[in-house]
Amino acid sequence: MILDKKIAAICPIASKEATRPVLGSIYINNGKAIATDGFALIEVGLPKEQTEEDIPDIPGVQLSTETKLLIPAKPLESALKLIPKKASLPILTKAWTAKGSQDNSIKIISTDLTTTNAPEIMQTIGEFPHTEKVKPQTQPQATVSFDPEKMITLLTAMVKAGTNRKGVTIEIREKLQPIVLTSQDDEEKDIYAILMPLNIS
Repeated sequence: MILDKKIAAICPIASKEATRPVLGSIYINNGKAIATDGFALIEVGLPKEQTEEDIPDIPGVQLSTETKLLIPAKPLESALKLIPKKASLPILTKAWTAKGSQDNSIKIISTDLTTTNAPEIMQTIGEFPHTEKVKPQTQPQATVSFDPEKMITLLTAMVKAGTNRKGVTIEIREKLQPIVLTSQDDEEKDIYAILMPLNIS
């Protein structure tokens, strides 16, 4: 199975609670990697599968044939950060799974053809939630596209300005009207922000 750094990007969404090891893991199945803490969820597609001929032959490494994995998020994130930043071949910008030394362990292999990384991780035992059941099935009442980096910057500013535990309210009007974000600080003073949507139609 081929993995890449975008899977490392979703690892922080997994639960941090030690009592919830399943939700603290990344579920990989059906060409997707999924992370959730029970309140937020994100899924991304796996890289296009390579043939065995594309993967470098590394002595002592036996490729895994598992198609479904449940891997603790923190060690998986650390393993994927070992993928070389620069590589002479496209496959070297990715990692792949190999059989571990134990029945329930998996190795995450990455290499630049000089140095090989092969951290071994014990898989989580348990059943990941059926996330398809929590996805909304009805049609959305409104949709809008926006620049995610600008949204992150605005929300970060609102948090630093003292957004209280009541959270942030998002107001959506017509498609190309500004997105309004409102909140209050602990002194109940208003925090107000707007973000112009993207016109991608």
